[in-house]
Amino acid sequence: MIGILLINLGTPEAPTEDAVREYLDVFLSDPYVITLPKILRDILVQKVILPKRPKLSAHAYSLIWTDRGSPLLLNSLALKNALQKKSGGNYCIELGMRYSKPSIEDGIHALVKKNCEKIIILPLYPQFANATTQSTLDVVNAVFKKINYGGEIKIIRDFYNQDFYIQSFAKIIQRSIDTHHPDFVLFSYHGLPKRQRGAELYREHCYTTTQLITQTLHLPPEKYATSFQSRLGFTKWIAPYTDHVIKELRKKNIKKLSVVCPSFVADCIETLEEINIRLRAQWMELGGESFELISCLNADEEWVNALGEWITTSS
Repeated sequence: MIGILLINLGTPEAPTEDAVREYLDVFLSDPYVITLPKILRDILVQKVILPKRPKLSAHAYSLIWTDRGSPLLLNSLALKNALQKKSGGNYCIELGMRYSKPSIEDGIHALVKKNCEKIIILPLYPQFANATTQSTLDVVNAVFKKINYGGEIKIIRDFYNQDFYIQSFAKIIQRSIDTHHPDFVLFSYHGLPKRQRGAELYREHCYTTTQLITQTLHLPPEKYATSFQSRLGFTKWIAPYTDHVIKELRKKNIKKLSVVCPSFVADCIETLEEINIRLRAQWMELGGESFELISCLNADEEWVNALGEWITTSS
């Protein structure tokens, strides 16, 4: 039996201040996320961020929370279940979250208990970054060392330029374009601080993803751009910034805007709240005529089929 561990970032257990504070405490204490010496990172997190940020973030989560829970968790579980259904009995698929439940350790233990002689580790971050992929792989390696697993381990570090990912996203974008007929498509990726190790490589991965998708869609250069969202604090992040780019688009008299976020395979707070609520409001205040968030891959049937076939051929 071959096991597959899908890994995503994580989510608070509830849209409450306490739950968000607990989640942020774990997330922001990761040295890959805030790359300061531990004593400075602890002061920043405990004395500056956590006293104020949980209330703001809890409100943001409350705007997108569903009756069944967190969108990120639900979309990730939907992908896991769809892949399991497609694979039949040939694979055993589990989900692990880097900073929440179900944990990476729980996922690995579940696969080991099912006697998987080979385990494929698939972090659901298309573009490699230390703050996401490497942090995740450090946990994976620590768990395997602790349990002394004797089977084969295969780790997938990125898939930003792989056909199964590019083609799947391109089809979702094309369907949206055919429906909404935007003047412009903005490819907005999660940002990183410029000083963070590997930030430029991550930026290159993002631009390559945009290039490959737009080539597939035959989009002319004047109809799209790449930008970066989700910056925090006062340090410089990789640019250009999404909220700055849309101001320039309005100056060019772009009226109908579509935004897609290819650094996320599952819709989450960064797409549903940051983009579809806050950026949408900013766009309309700037005088935009229409705004469309193009959905992530989630459990789209063609994406599930393409991912399943790729796993089969690569395992």
